[in-house]
Amino acid sequence: MSERRTRTSTLNLRLDHEVFRAVERAAHDDRCPVTSFVERLLADHLHAKGYLRRPGDEGLRPEELTSENDG
Repeated sequence: MSERRTRTSTLNLRLDHEVFRAVERAAHDDRCPVTSFVERLLADHLHAKGYLRRPGDEGLRPEELTSENDG
């Protein structure tokens, strides 16, 4: 049996105390760790803006857009 490893990157982030407490409460309500909650928020935003594709997504990424194919 082969072990599959997920590659991750580390991001150190400073947040306003009030924002962090709100994130902690939201993560707790979703029953997930703060880091997972923040990652999901970022991924959802990046998907919505077209910077990150979901599996099966079609179309062009923003960096692939030109004046000819933007529209």
